[in-house]
Amino acid sequence: MSFNCSNIGATLSSAGNHSQKGTLMAEEVIRDRTGRRLGIIVQEGNRLVARNVQNLPLGYYDLKDGYTRDTTQTIICKGNILAALVLKAAGA
Repeated sequence: MSFNCSNIGATLSSAGNHSQKGTLMAEEVIRDRTGRRLGIIVQEGNRLVARNVQNLPLGYYDLKDGYTRDTTQTIICKGNILAALVLKAAGA
Protein backbone atom coordinates (compact mmCIF):
# COMPACT_ATOMS: atom_id res chain seq x y z
CA MET A 1 0.00 0.00 0.00
CA SER A 2 1.46 3.40 -0.89
CA PHE A 3 0.42 6.95 -0.13
CA ASN A 4 1.54 10.31 -1.36
CA CYS A 5 1.91 11.98 2.03
CA SER A 6 1.77 15.48 0.61
CA ASN A 7 -1.79 14.92 -0.68
CA ILE A 8 -3.26 13.43 2.51
CA GLY A 9 -4.02 16.72 4.29
CA ALA A 10 -7.43 17.37 2.71
CA THR A 11 -8.60 13.85 3.45
CA LEU A 12 -7.47 14.04 7.05
CA SER A 13 -9.02 17.41 7.77
CA SER A 14 -12.41 16.16 6.60
CA ALA A 15 -12.18 12.99 8.71
CA GLY A 16 -12.41 14.61 12.14
CA ASN A 17 -10.06 15.12 15.08
CA HIS A 18 -6.67 13.45 14.97
CA SER A 19 -4.15 12.70 17.65
CA GLN A 20 -0.77 14.29 17.38
CA LYS A 21 2.48 12.96 18.81
CA GLY A 22 2.13 12.62 22.58
CA THR A 23 -1.62 13.19 22.76
CA LEU A 24 -3.53 10.54 24.70
CA MET A 25 -6.78 9.14 23.35
CA ALA A 26 -8.95 6.16 24.16
CA GLU A 27 -10.79 5.63 20.87
CA GLU A 28 -11.67 7.73 17.85
CA VAL A 29 -14.50 6.57 15.60
CA ILE A 30 -14.06 7.45 11.92
CA ARG A 31 -17.37 8.00 10.09
CA ASP A 32 -18.37 8.98 6.59
CA ARG A 33 -20.54 12.01 5.82
CA THR A 34 -23.73 10.05 6.43
CA GLY A 35 -22.58 8.92 9.87
CA ARG A 36 -21.77 5.35 8.85
CA ARG A 37 -18.95 3.91 10.95
CA LEU A 38 -15.89 3.17 8.81
CA GLY A 39 -13.41 2.20 11.50
CA ILE A 40 -11.69 3.29 14.67
CA ILE A 41 -8.32 4.49 15.91
CA VAL A 42 -7.34 3.23 19.35
CA GLN A 43 -4.27 3.67 21.52
CA GLU A 44 -2.38 0.52 22.43
CA GLY A 45 0.66 1.36 24.52
CA ASN A 46 2.96 3.75 22.65
CA ARG A 47 1.17 3.44 19.34
CA LEU A 48 -2.15 4.19 17.75
CA VAL A 49 -3.84 1.45 15.75
CA ALA A 50 -6.31 1.97 12.89
CA ARG A 51 -8.94 -0.76 12.64
CA ASN A 52 -11.70 -1.34 10.10
CA VAL A 53 -15.33 -2.10 10.99
CA GLN A 54 -14.46 -5.81 11.28
CA ASN A 55 -11.85 -4.76 13.91
CA LEU A 56 -8.94 -5.89 11.72
CA PRO A 57 -5.80 -3.73 11.98
CA LEU A 58 -5.02 -1.49 9.01
CA GLY A 59 -1.89 0.26 10.24
CA TYR A 60 -0.01 1.73 13.16
CA TYR A 61 1.29 5.15 14.20
CA ASP A 62 4.24 5.10 16.57
CA LEU A 63 3.95 7.96 19.07
CA LYS A 64 7.71 7.91 19.71
CA ASP A 65 9.16 7.93 16.20
CA GLY A 66 6.27 9.67 14.42
CA TYR A 67 5.92 7.20 11.54
CA THR A 68 2.81 5.47 10.20
CA ARG A 69 3.36 1.83 9.27
CA ASP A 70 1.22 -0.76 7.52
CA THR A 71 0.35 -4.14 9.02
CA THR A 72 3.70 -5.57 7.83
CA GLN A 73 5.51 -2.80 9.78
CA THR A 74 6.65 -1.10 6.55
CA ILE A 75 6.88 2.68 6.93
CA ILE A 76 4.19 4.39 4.86
CA CYS A 77 4.66 8.00 5.84
CA LYS A 78 6.21 10.39 8.36
CA GLY A 79 3.26 11.61 10.46
CA ASN A 80 -0.11 10.22 11.45
CA ILE A 81 -2.23 9.18 8.45
CA LEU A 82 -4.30 6.49 10.20
CA ALA A 83 -7.61 8.20 9.36
CA ALA A 84 -6.60 8.09 5.69
CA LEU A 85 -5.94 4.33 6.01
CA VAL A 86 -9.44 3.83 7.40
CA LEU A 87 -11.01 5.94 4.64
CA LYS A 88 -9.06 4.13 1.92
CA ALA A 89 -9.95 0.68 3.31
CA ALA A 90 -13.63 1.66 3.40
CA GLY A 91 -13.52 2.99 -0.15
CA ALA A 92 -14.55 6.47 1.02
